[in-house]
Amino acid sequence: MSLPPTEWLSERLDAIYESYSGFDFRQTTVGVDDEEFEAIADRGDTASVRVRVRGPDGVLALSDDDGWSIPGGVVDSDRPLAAVAADIVRDQTGVRCRINELVRIELTCLRHEHSGGMVYELAALFDGSLVGGEPNAKTVWRDRPLEQTQVL
Repeated sequence: MSLPPTEWLSERLDAIYESYSGFDFRQTTVGVDDEEFEAIADRGDTASVRVRVRGPDGVLALSDDDGWSIPGGVVDSDRPLAAVAADIVRDQTGVRCRINELVRIELTCLRHEHSGGMVYELAALFDGSLVGGEPNAKTVWRDRPLEQTQVL
C-alpha cells in the first residue's frame, strides 16, 4: 500500500527526480505500536545520506562499534542531498569527494497502527570519487567491498 507523503517529503522527492534518473527506488510501510510511534513522532520526517567513496586504494570506510561502515548521516538542512552528502564525508573522514551518482532511495513510512499517523524516513545512497584530502585516524581505504547491510 502506498501512502501519501508530506509536503516536505514531496518537495525532496521532486528535487531528486529533477536531478537524477536511473536510480533504484524502494518503498516500505511498517506498522509501529504506540511506544515506537511516540519515540519517532516528534522528530517528524527525516532524510539521511550515505556515500560509497571510491579511490585508488578501495572504498572509504569508517571504524565504528559494528566494524566498518561508509560515511553518512542525517540531513538537517534543505540543501540538495548531494551537497550535504559531500560535506558529511569531508567532516567525518577528512576526505573530499565528488558525488557521481545516486544509487538508491529507500523511503520508509512508519505508520502508527491505532491512529494512522505517519512518519517518513528517506535514505539516499550515493557513489562518489576521491577529490583530495587524507583519511583521519578513524578512516581507512578498504580494498574489499563492505557488506550490503553496512551500506544503507
